[in-house]
Amino acid sequence: EDDLLRIFAGERISKIMHKLGMEEGIPIESRLITKRIQAAQRAVEAQNFESRKHLLEYDDVMNKQREAIYGLRRELLQGEDQKDFILDATDRVVNWLVTTYCPKEQRADEWNVKGLYTEFWSRFGVDLRKYDLKFEPKFLDQLSADLKRIVRERYAERESVWGSERMRIHERMIMLQVADAQWKDHLLAMDHLKEGIGLRGYGQRDPLVEYKRESFDMFEAMMDRIEDETLRYLFLMRTPEEEEEMIRQYQRRKRREQAEMRMI
Repeated sequence: EDDLLRIFAGERISKIMHKLGMEEGIPIESRLITKRIQAAQRAVEAQNFESRKHLLEYDDVMNKQREAIYGLRRELLQGEDQKDFILDATDRVVNWLVTTYCPKEQRADEWNVKGLYTEFWSRFGVDLRKYDLKFEPKFLDQLSADLKRIVRERYAERESVWGSERMRIHERMIMLQVADAQWKDHLLAMDHLKEGIGLRGYGQRDPLVEYKRESFDMFEAMMDRIEDETLRYLFLMRTPEEEEEMIRQYQRRKRREQAEMRMI
């Protein structure tokens, strides 16, 4: 009736005990039964070993991701310059936007130029209508180069407003806050993945292999979001002076509207 024997020894040992005339309360001295008990114990130990082994393999995936994100945090906290990383990230984002909204396999009249304009305004605060850009497939490489130059000019403009030293501080602090927020969300998503990954076995797929593949994709997506959110905050942030000027402009516009209403 013991769970260990019932699961791993089955009915066979029960039949043997009945044949031997074993009764409740009598010590078990049969070598045959003792061997069956030991075999059941070894089966349990082997199963537990496999469980621990798989658990360690799952944890190893998380440890590698943890080392990567903690390495990034360590760089930021130690004050390492992130300007080159930021500029490289802007180039990667521009390449992605051009590929998404102006794919080379489509004709120019099929491109989503309006969407590209919207993305550049919402991500970088850049109004592309002010620039003479050629939206033609044969000039696609030139378009990418021009857009990268425009974004870097916008970056230089923001750096001149804030000053180099303050800009470096803002870059590190923004990236650190974004990385921490994204890492927390990633940990929660990884827990959900781990809870349901065992079901992949029903589809004749190795759950551990699927876990490694999907967790890698999720980590890559998280790093892309860190870059994207960092750039968005960095390019769209305003100095206190700019905020005050915006408030003054808003107040002037409201006073003008109220004066016009009184005249009516």
